[in-house]
Amino acid sequence: MGFRVAPEQRDRYEDALGECTALVDDAVLDLAPSTGSGYYEALVAARECLVAEGSSLPQPPSLDRFLESLAGGEPPWSPYLDLPDSMTQERWNAMLAACSQPVGT
Repeated sequence: MGFRVAPEQRDRYEDALGECTALVDDAVLDLAPSTGSGYYEALVAARECLVAEGSSLPQPPSLDRFLESLAGGEPPWSPYLDLPDSMTQERWNAMLAACSQPVGT
């Protein structure tokens, strides 16, 4: 999801985004494929919740493809990445409140 950031806040935003991305990337890389199936199922359930909340989302990848991406160090699929960039911050917050993002298990 993209955000509009005031030019004077761009550097702080980029620093914070880098820190968050590193934390998430480290957590995802720590997922073993044997535990990735639980994470996948949680993401599929989250997708179903997002659809029930009115989002039109593509079908998820297969479990095998998802596990291959984890094992290969690729960023994993997430239905939250399929939400439109044009979504307002208020709508994004409402979607997260209704359908919390799972973390790797």
